[in-house]
Amino acid sequence: MWLPSNQCNRSYAIVRFPEGMTAEKFLSEQNGEYSYINAATGKEMAGTKCYLIKYEWILDGINLSPKEGWTLGALSTSVDASYAAIADAKVDKTRFGKKFVRKVAGVSAAGNTVLMDTNDSANDFNVVSAN
Repeated sequence: MWLPSNQCNRSYAIVRFPEGMTAEKFLSEQNGEYSYINAATGKEMAGTKCYLIKYEWILDGINLSPKEGWTLGALSTSVDASYAAIADAKVDKTRFGKKFVRKVAGVSAAGNTVLMDTNDSANDFNVVSAN
């Protein structure tokens, strides 16, 4: 089992790199910096190192957040229009023992399950007991 975040306040993407992109090439060509305003202090956090992922490489993404305090995800709204929430607040003790499960959109002509993917995590996932 993979635990994405204890507080469920992260963004994740599934990425397919272009043909010929090696780990070495990615690390040397896609490094960068970003800045943001710290919501708690109002201070600009500048010069933070990162690796840049081009949007055309993203197959799917999800923003996770408690309902309280949601402002904007790290992913563009073209990747995820909103977010999925497991708890009302990041200190909500009821957030444990739950999981996100993608909704089923239907069944293909070949009989395969087709999962919901509207690029809106609030619409695409259910929260259920992890048991």
